[in-house]
Amino acid sequence: MKYFIFVLLFFITMIITAGEVENTVMLFIHGKNIKLTDVQLMNIRGGVEEIVTKNGFLLVEEETQNEVLKEQATQRKKQCYDDTCVVDVGKMLAAKKLLKTEVMKGNNSYIFNGGFTDLEKGVKERTKKEIFKGNLNDEEALSKFINMLSKKLIEGDKENIETNTNNTDNEIFYELKINSNISEAKVYIDDEMKGKTPFSTKIKKGSYKVKVSQSEYEDKEELIPVNDNKTITFQLYKKEKKKEEVKNTISKNGEMVKIPGKKFKMDKTEVTVAQFKECVNAGKCSKKNFKTNTENSNNNYSTTGKENHPMNAVNWYGADEYCKWAGKRLPTEEEWEYAAKGGENYKYSGSENAGEVAWYYENSKMKTQEVATKKANGYSLYDLSGNVWEWTNSWLNNKEIYRILRGGCVGNDEYEIRVDSRVDGIRDFIDDNRGFRCVQDEK
Repeated sequence: MKYFIFVLLFFITMIITAGEVENTVMLFIHGKNIKLTDVQLMNIRGGVEEIVTKNGFLLVEEETQNEVLKEQATQRKKQCYDDTCVVDVGKMLAAKKLLKTEVMKGNNSYIFNGGFTDLEKGVKERTKKEIFKGNLNDEEALSKFINMLSKKLIEGDKENIETNTNNTDNEIFYELKINSNISEAKVYIDDEMKGKTPFSTKIKKGSYKVKVSQSEYEDKEELIPVNDNKTITFQLYKKEKKKEEVKNTISKNGEMVKIPGKKFKMDKTEVTVAQFKECVNAGKCSKKNFKTNTENSNNNYSTTGKENHPMNAVNWYGADEYCKWAGKRLPTEEEWEYAAKGGENYKYSGSENAGEVAWYYENSKMKTQEVATKKANGYSLYDLSGNVWEWTNSWLNNKEIYRILRGGCVGNDEYEIRVDSRVDGIRDFIDDNRGFRCVQDEK
Protein backbone atom coordinates (compact mmCIF):
# COMPACT_ATOMS: atom_id res chain seq x y z
CA MET A 1 0.00 0.00 0.00
CA LYS A 2 1.32 3.38 -0.94
CA TYR A 3 1.19 5.87 1.90
CA PHE A 4 1.19 9.59 1.84
CA ILE A 5 1.90 11.38 5.07
CA PHE A 6 1.11 14.83 6.19
CA VAL A 7 1.81 16.22 9.58
CA LEU A 8 -0.24 18.60 11.68
CA LEU A 9 1.70 20.28 14.43
CA PHE A 10 -0.04 22.43 17.02
CA PHE A 11 1.85 24.64 19.44
CA ILE A 12 0.25 25.81 22.66
CA THR A 13 2.05 28.95 23.79
CA MET A 14 1.69 30.99 26.96
CA ILE A 15 1.60 34.76 26.63
CA ILE A 16 1.84 36.88 29.77
CA THR A 17 0.15 40.25 29.52
CA ALA A 18 -0.95 42.82 32.09
CA GLY A 19 -0.72 40.41 35.00
CA GLU A 20 -2.90 37.69 33.43
CA VAL A 21 -2.02 34.60 31.42
CA GLU A 22 -3.55 33.70 28.05
CA ASN A 23 -3.08 30.24 26.56
CA THR A 24 -2.52 30.69 22.84
CA VAL A 25 -2.63 27.77 20.42
CA MET A 26 -0.49 28.01 17.32
CA LEU A 27 -1.67 25.67 14.58
CA PHE A 28 0.99 24.49 12.14
CA ILE A 29 -0.13 22.40 9.15
CA HIS A 30 2.42 20.68 6.96
CA GLY A 31 1.67 18.51 3.95
CA LYS A 32 4.35 15.84 3.53
CA ASN A 33 4.18 13.85 0.28
CA ILE A 34 0.73 15.29 -0.24
CA LYS A 35 -0.44 18.72 -1.38
CA LEU A 36 -3.14 20.10 0.91
CA THR A 37 -5.63 22.43 -0.72
CA ASP A 38 -6.72 25.72 0.78
CA VAL A 39 -10.13 24.18 1.50
CA GLN A 40 -8.58 21.28 3.42
CA LEU A 41 -6.37 23.63 5.41
CA MET A 42 -9.36 25.80 6.27
CA ASN A 43 -11.46 22.82 7.37
CA ILE A 44 -8.68 21.48 9.60
CA ARG A 45 -8.18 24.88 11.22
CA GLY A 46 -11.93 25.23 11.73
CA GLY A 47 -12.16 21.85 13.45
CA VAL A 48 -9.33 22.73 15.83
CA GLU A 49 -10.49 26.25 16.59
CA GLU A 50 -13.83 25.22 18.06
CA ILE A 51 -12.40 22.81 20.66
CA VAL A 52 -9.48 25.14 21.39
CA THR A 53 -11.87 27.99 22.19
CA LYS A 54 -14.03 25.78 24.42
CA ASN A 55 -10.94 24.94 26.47
CA GLY A 56 -10.06 28.60 27.05
CA PHE A 57 -7.36 28.87 24.39
CA LEU A 58 -6.93 31.26 21.46
CA LEU A 59 -5.41 30.47 18.09
CA VAL A 60 -2.35 32.55 17.32
CA GLU A 61 -2.47 34.59 14.12
CA GLU A 62 -1.24 32.61 11.12
CA GLU A 63 0.84 35.57 10.00
CA THR A 64 2.80 35.52 13.28
CA GLN A 65 3.68 31.85 13.03
CA ASN A 66 4.57 32.08 9.35
CA GLU A 67 7.05 34.87 9.98
CA VAL A 68 8.93 32.81 12.57
CA LEU A 69 8.88 29.66 10.44
CA LYS A 70 10.10 31.59 7.41
CA GLU A 71 12.94 33.08 9.45
CA GLN A 72 14.01 29.62 10.63
CA ALA A 73 13.84 28.23 7.10
CA THR A 74 16.08 31.05 5.90
CA GLN A 75 18.63 30.46 8.68
CA ARG A 76 18.71 26.69 8.18
CA LYS A 77 18.41 26.82 4.40
CA LYS A 78 15.63 24.25 4.50
CA GLN A 79 11.96 24.19 5.46
CA CYS A 80 11.21 24.04 9.18
CA TYR A 81 9.28 20.75 9.11
CA ASP A 82 11.27 18.36 11.32
CA ASP A 83 10.50 17.85 15.01
CA THR A 84 13.68 19.52 16.26
CA CYS A 85 13.09 22.73 14.32
CA VAL A 86 9.42 22.84 15.32
CA VAL A 87 10.28 22.32 19.01
CA ASP A 88 12.98 25.01 18.82
CA VAL A 89 10.46 27.45 17.35
CA GLY A 90 8.05 26.58 20.13
CA LYS A 91 10.72 27.31 22.73
CA MET A 92 11.47 30.66 21.08
CA LEU A 93 7.79 31.53 21.36
CA ALA A 94 7.63 30.36 25.01
CA ALA A 95 5.47 27.42 23.95
CA LYS A 96 4.30 25.12 26.74
CA LYS A 97 2.51 22.38 24.82
CA LEU A 98 2.72 20.55 21.50
CA LEU A 99 -0.25 18.88 19.84
CA LYS A 100 0.96 16.74 16.95
CA THR A 101 -1.07 14.64 14.56
CA GLU A 102 0.32 12.48 11.75
CA VAL A 103 -2.08 11.51 9.00
CA MET A 104 -1.31 8.55 6.76
CA LYS A 105 -3.40 8.12 3.63
CA GLY A 106 -4.25 4.58 2.62
CA ASN A 107 -6.39 3.38 -0.27
CA ASN A 108 -9.74 4.02 1.43
CA SER A 109 -9.03 5.84 4.69
CA TYR A 110 -6.78 8.20 6.64
CA ILE A 111 -5.03 7.10 9.83
CA PHE A 112 -4.62 9.93 12.35
CA ASN A 113 -1.87 9.39 14.96
CA GLY A 114 -2.02 12.21 17.52
CA GLY A 115 0.09 13.13 20.52
CA PHE A 116 -0.19 15.81 23.21
CA THR A 117 3.20 16.78 24.66
CA ASP A 118 4.32 19.02 27.51
CA LEU A 119 7.32 20.80 25.99
CA GLU A 120 8.73 21.99 29.32
CA LYS A 121 8.78 18.50 30.84
CA GLY A 122 9.39 16.65 27.60
CA VAL A 123 6.51 14.32 28.44
CA LYS A 124 3.90 13.08 25.98
CA GLU A 125 0.71 13.25 28.05
CA ARG A 126 -1.68 11.56 25.63
CA THR A 127 -1.64 9.73 22.32
CA LYS A 128 -4.57 8.76 20.10
CA LYS A 129 -5.00 6.83 16.87
CA GLU A 130 -8.23 7.32 14.89
CA ILE A 131 -9.47 6.32 11.43
CA PHE A 132 -11.12 8.84 9.10
CA LYS A 133 -12.94 7.27 6.15
CA GLY A 134 -14.36 10.45 4.71
CA ASN A 135 -13.16 12.85 2.05
CA LEU A 136 -10.66 15.54 3.07
CA ASN A 137 -12.64 17.97 0.91
CA ASP A 138 -15.82 17.32 2.92
CA GLU A 139 -15.86 20.43 5.13
CA GLU A 140 -18.40 19.20 7.66
CA ALA A 141 -16.99 15.68 8.06
CA LEU A 142 -13.35 16.75 8.32
CA SER A 143 -14.05 19.63 10.70
CA LYS A 144 -16.09 17.35 12.93
CA PHE A 145 -13.40 14.66 12.92
CA ILE A 146 -10.56 17.09 13.72
CA ASN A 147 -12.74 18.63 16.44
CA MET A 148 -13.24 15.26 18.11
CA LEU A 149 -9.59 14.19 17.79
CA SER A 150 -8.45 17.52 19.27
CA LYS A 151 -10.86 17.06 22.16
CA LYS A 152 -9.46 13.63 22.95
CA LEU A 153 -5.90 14.93 22.88
CA ILE A 154 -6.47 18.12 24.87
CA GLU A 155 -9.08 16.91 27.37
CA GLY A 156 -8.41 13.17 27.42
CA ASP A 157 -10.99 10.39 27.07
CA LYS A 158 -13.78 11.86 29.16
CA GLU A 159 -16.27 10.10 26.96
CA ASN A 160 -16.33 7.71 24.05
CA ILE A 161 -16.49 9.83 20.93
CA GLU A 162 -17.68 8.13 17.76
CA THR A 163 -15.53 9.33 14.89
CA ASN A 164 -17.35 7.67 12.01
CA THR A 165 -20.73 6.01 12.19
CA ASN A 166 -19.82 3.89 9.19
CA ASN A 167 -16.49 2.78 10.67
CA THR A 168 -16.30 -1.01 10.54
CA ASP A 169 -12.60 -1.38 11.42
CA ASN A 170 -13.44 -3.18 14.67
CA GLU A 171 -15.07 -5.92 12.59
CA ILE A 172 -11.92 -6.47 10.51
CA PHE A 173 -9.40 -9.08 11.61
CA TYR A 174 -5.70 -8.79 10.83
CA GLU A 175 -3.00 -11.46 10.89
CA LEU A 176 -0.46 -11.05 13.69
CA LYS A 177 2.66 -13.21 13.51
CA ILE A 178 5.04 -13.47 16.46
CA ASN A 179 8.54 -14.92 15.97
CA SER A 180 11.59 -15.11 18.23
CA ASN A 181 15.24 -16.04 17.95
CA ILE A 182 14.54 -18.83 20.48
CA SER A 183 12.11 -21.47 19.22
CA GLU A 184 8.99 -22.41 21.18
CA ALA A 185 9.03 -19.32 23.38
CA LYS A 186 5.69 -18.75 25.10
CA VAL A 187 3.54 -15.96 23.63
CA TYR A 188 1.24 -13.92 25.89
CA ILE A 189 -1.28 -11.40 24.56
CA ASP A 190 -2.72 -9.09 27.22
CA ASP A 191 -1.32 -11.43 29.93
CA GLU A 192 -3.04 -14.53 28.48
CA MET A 193 -0.90 -17.31 27.03
CA LYS A 194 -1.86 -17.94 23.40
CA GLY A 195 0.79 -20.33 22.11
CA LYS A 196 4.47 -20.66 21.27
CA THR A 197 6.73 -19.17 18.61
CA PRO A 198 6.45 -19.21 15.70
CA PHE A 199 2.92 -18.02 16.47
CA SER A 200 0.15 -16.70 14.20
CA THR A 201 -3.37 -15.49 14.96
CA LYS A 202 -6.20 -13.37 13.58
CA ILE A 203 -6.91 -10.34 15.75
CA LYS A 204 -9.06 -7.20 15.72
CA LYS A 205 -7.72 -3.70 15.23
CA GLY A 206 -6.28 -2.25 18.44
CA SER A 207 -3.20 -2.16 20.65
CA TYR A 208 -2.11 -5.30 22.49
CA LYS A 209 0.48 -6.03 25.15
CA VAL A 210 2.57 -8.88 23.75
CA LYS A 211 5.10 -10.77 25.87
CA VAL A 212 7.45 -13.52 24.78
CA SER A 213 8.92 -15.74 27.50
CA GLN A 214 11.38 -18.64 27.63
CA SER A 215 13.15 -20.17 30.63
CA GLU A 216 16.71 -18.92 31.22
CA TYR A 217 16.01 -15.92 29.00
CA GLU A 218 14.85 -12.41 29.85
CA ASP A 219 11.17 -11.85 29.03
CA LYS A 220 10.54 -9.37 26.23
CA GLU A 221 7.35 -7.29 26.26
CA GLU A 222 6.06 -4.65 23.83
CA LEU A 223 2.84 -2.75 23.18
CA ILE A 224 1.95 -3.69 19.60
CA PRO A 225 -0.49 -1.54 17.57
CA VAL A 226 -2.46 -3.66 15.09
CA ASN A 227 -4.00 -1.83 12.15
CA ASP A 228 -2.73 -4.07 9.37
CA ASN A 229 -1.22 -7.52 8.92
CA LYS A 230 1.95 -7.51 10.99
CA THR A 231 4.97 -9.73 11.74
CA ILE A 232 7.04 -9.06 14.87
CA THR A 233 10.33 -10.76 15.76
CA PHE A 234 11.47 -10.72 19.39
CA GLN A 235 15.14 -11.00 20.30
CA LEU A 236 15.62 -12.84 23.62
CA TYR A 237 18.87 -12.76 25.60
CA LYS A 238 20.10 -15.10 28.29
CA LYS A 239 19.83 -13.53 31.72
CA GLU A 240 23.53 -13.97 32.44
CA LYS A 241 24.54 -12.45 29.12
CA LYS A 242 22.35 -9.41 29.56
CA LYS A 243 23.75 -8.69 33.02
CA GLU A 244 27.30 -8.97 31.67
CA GLU A 245 26.60 -6.59 28.79
CA VAL A 246 25.02 -3.98 31.07
CA LYS A 247 27.89 -4.24 33.52
CA ASN A 248 30.33 -3.42 30.73
CA THR A 249 28.63 -0.06 30.16
CA ILE A 250 29.32 1.21 33.68
CA SER A 251 32.87 2.46 33.29
CA LYS A 252 34.60 5.57 32.11
CA ASN A 253 35.88 4.02 28.89
CA GLY A 254 32.90 1.76 28.29
CA GLU A 255 33.07 -1.00 25.71
CA MET A 256 34.09 0.10 22.23
CA VAL A 257 33.85 -1.59 18.84
CA LYS A 258 36.42 -1.36 16.04
CA ILE A 259 34.58 -0.17 12.92
CA PRO A 260 35.63 -2.34 9.95
CA GLY A 261 37.30 -0.45 7.13
CA LYS A 262 37.73 2.69 9.25
CA LYS A 263 40.40 4.01 11.61
CA PHE A 264 38.21 4.61 14.63
CA LYS A 265 36.30 2.77 17.35
CA MET A 266 32.80 3.66 18.57
CA ASP A 267 31.05 3.24 21.93
CA LYS A 268 29.02 0.04 21.84
CA THR A 269 26.09 1.87 23.49
CA GLU A 270 24.94 5.39 24.11
CA VAL A 271 26.78 6.97 27.04
CA THR A 272 24.86 5.94 30.17
CA VAL A 273 23.89 7.97 33.21
CA ALA A 274 26.38 5.99 35.33
CA GLN A 275 29.22 6.80 32.94
CA PHE A 276 28.30 10.47 32.75
CA LYS A 277 28.14 10.79 36.54
CA GLU A 278 31.79 9.75 36.73
CA CYS A 279 32.66 12.79 34.62
CA VAL A 280 30.52 15.07 36.83
CA ASN A 281 32.09 13.67 40.00
CA ALA A 282 35.52 14.27 38.51
CA GLY A 283 34.59 17.93 38.00
CA LYS A 284 34.99 17.70 34.23
CA CYS A 285 31.33 17.87 33.13
CA SER A 286 29.58 21.13 33.99
CA LYS A 287 26.03 20.98 35.38
CA LYS A 288 25.05 23.98 33.27
CA ASN A 289 25.14 21.70 30.23
CA PHE A 290 22.54 19.16 31.35
CA LYS A 291 19.24 19.04 33.23
CA THR A 292 19.21 17.98 36.90
CA ASN A 293 15.68 18.80 38.07
CA THR A 294 14.00 15.93 39.92
CA GLU A 295 10.42 16.90 38.99
CA ASN A 296 10.77 15.60 35.45
CA SER A 297 10.59 11.81 35.34
CA ASN A 298 12.06 11.84 31.81
CA ASN A 299 15.29 13.34 33.15
CA ASN A 300 17.42 10.23 33.65
CA TYR A 301 20.26 11.88 35.59
CA SER A 302 18.06 12.70 38.58
CA THR A 303 15.86 9.59 38.46
CA THR A 304 16.72 6.62 40.66
CA GLY A 305 17.21 3.31 38.88
CA LYS A 306 18.20 4.75 35.49
CA GLU A 307 21.97 4.30 35.77
CA ASN A 308 22.00 2.11 32.66
CA HIS A 309 19.67 4.34 30.64
CA PRO A 310 21.24 6.71 28.11
CA MET A 311 22.31 10.06 29.51
CA ASN A 312 19.70 12.48 28.18
CA ALA A 313 18.76 16.14 28.61
CA VAL A 314 22.35 17.07 27.73
CA ASN A 315 23.36 19.72 25.23
CA TRP A 316 26.19 19.52 22.70
CA TYR A 317 28.67 21.16 25.05
CA GLY A 318 27.99 18.56 27.74
CA ALA A 319 28.44 15.72 25.24
CA ASP A 320 31.70 17.23 23.97
CA GLU A 321 33.01 17.68 27.55
CA TYR A 322 32.37 14.05 28.40
CA CYS A 323 33.99 12.63 25.27
CA LYS A 324 37.12 14.74 25.75
CA TRP A 325 37.35 13.75 29.43
CA ALA A 326 37.14 10.07 28.41
CA GLY A 327 39.93 10.53 25.85
CA LYS A 328 37.51 10.35 22.96
CA ARG A 329 35.52 12.71 20.73
CA LEU A 330 32.08 13.09 19.19
CA PRO A 331 31.69 11.34 15.81
CA THR A 332 31.20 13.21 12.57
CA GLU A 333 27.87 12.68 10.86
CA GLU A 334 29.55 10.54 8.20
CA GLU A 335 31.25 8.33 10.81
CA TRP A 336 27.99 7.93 12.70
CA GLU A 337 26.02 6.85 9.63
CA TYR A 338 28.69 4.42 8.44
CA ALA A 339 28.74 2.73 11.85
CA ALA A 340 24.93 2.77 12.15
CA LYS A 341 24.54 0.88 8.85
CA GLY A 342 26.69 -1.89 10.31
CA GLY A 343 27.81 -3.12 6.91
CA GLU A 344 24.17 -3.93 6.11
CA ASN A 345 21.48 -2.37 3.95
CA TYR A 346 18.57 -2.24 6.41
CA LYS A 347 16.08 0.58 6.91
CA TYR A 348 16.93 0.67 10.63
CA SER A 349 20.25 0.04 12.34
CA GLY A 350 20.37 -3.76 12.32
CA SER A 351 16.98 -4.76 10.90
CA GLU A 352 14.05 -4.02 8.60
CA ASN A 353 11.84 -4.41 11.70
CA ALA A 354 11.94 -1.30 13.90
CA GLY A 355 10.71 -3.09 17.02
CA GLU A 356 13.56 -5.57 16.83
CA VAL A 357 16.33 -2.97 17.18
CA ALA A 358 14.78 0.26 18.45
CA TRP A 359 12.93 1.87 21.33
CA TYR A 360 10.53 4.34 19.74
CA TYR A 361 6.99 5.74 19.86
CA GLU A 362 5.21 2.42 19.41
CA ASN A 363 6.95 0.40 22.14
CA SER A 364 8.66 2.76 24.61
CA LYS A 365 5.69 4.50 26.29
CA MET A 366 7.68 7.71 25.61
CA LYS A 367 10.37 6.70 28.13
CA THR A 368 14.02 5.87 27.46
CA GLN A 369 15.02 2.25 28.08
CA GLU A 370 18.20 0.56 29.29
CA VAL A 371 20.92 0.43 26.67
CA ALA A 372 21.73 -2.83 24.84
CA THR A 373 18.32 -4.43 25.42
CA LYS A 374 17.47 -4.56 21.72
CA LYS A 375 19.24 -6.43 18.93
CA ALA A 376 22.65 -5.06 17.87
CA ASN A 377 23.52 -4.13 14.28
CA GLY A 378 26.10 -5.86 12.11
CA TYR A 379 28.98 -4.15 13.95
CA SER A 380 27.63 -5.13 17.42
CA LEU A 381 26.47 -1.57 18.14
CA TYR A 382 23.22 -0.96 20.02
CA ASP A 383 20.42 1.64 19.89
CA LEU A 384 21.61 3.61 16.86
CA SER A 385 17.93 3.70 15.90
CA GLY A 386 15.72 5.16 18.65
CA ASN A 387 16.10 5.69 22.43
CA VAL A 388 17.72 9.18 22.14
CA TRP A 389 18.87 11.45 19.33
CA GLU A 390 22.69 11.43 19.30
CA TRP A 391 24.81 14.57 18.95
CA THR A 392 27.52 14.58 16.27
CA ASN A 393 30.39 16.96 15.68
CA SER A 394 29.11 18.04 12.25
CA TRP A 395 27.63 21.43 11.39
CA LEU A 396 24.48 21.92 9.34
CA ASN A 397 25.53 23.15 5.87
CA ASN A 398 29.01 23.83 7.30
CA LYS A 399 27.61 26.92 9.00
CA GLU A 400 28.60 27.20 12.65
CA ILE A 401 25.05 27.59 13.97
CA TYR A 402 23.40 24.17 14.24
CA ARG A 403 24.90 20.75 15.01
CA ILE A 404 23.54 17.56 13.43
CA LEU A 405 21.85 14.84 15.51
CA ARG A 406 21.17 11.31 14.26
CA GLY A 407 19.18 8.20 15.10
CA GLY A 408 15.76 9.27 16.41
CA CYS A 409 14.29 8.88 19.89
CA VAL A 410 11.51 7.29 21.94
CA GLY A 411 9.09 9.98 20.81
CA ASN A 412 9.57 9.34 17.09
CA ASP A 413 7.69 7.07 14.71
CA GLU A 414 9.20 4.44 12.39
CA TYR A 415 9.90 6.99 9.66
CA GLU A 416 11.97 9.20 11.96
CA ILE A 417 14.25 6.46 13.37
CA ARG A 418 15.55 5.24 10.02
CA VAL A 419 19.31 4.94 9.72
CA ASP A 420 19.39 7.98 7.41
CA SER A 421 17.20 10.24 9.57
CA ARG A 422 18.78 13.50 10.69
CA VAL A 423 17.81 16.68 12.48
CA ASP A 424 19.73 19.71 13.64
CA GLY A 425 19.83 21.55 16.95
CA ILE A 426 21.21 24.59 18.71
CA ARG A 427 24.34 23.59 20.65
CA ASP A 428 23.28 24.94 24.05
CA PHE A 429 19.66 23.72 23.83
CA ILE A 430 18.81 20.98 26.37
CA ASP A 431 16.13 18.48 25.39
CA ASP A 432 15.09 15.23 27.10
CA ASN A 433 15.29 13.37 23.80
CA ARG A 434 18.97 14.12 23.16
CA GLY A 435 21.99 12.04 24.17
CA PHE A 436 25.24 10.89 22.58
CA ARG A 437 28.01 8.32 22.18
CA CYS A 438 31.71 8.83 21.49
CA VAL A 439 34.35 7.58 19.07
CA GLN A 440 38.10 7.17 19.45
CA ASP A 441 40.74 7.37 16.76
CA GLU A 442 43.02 4.37 16.43
CA LYS A 443 46.58 5.06 17.47
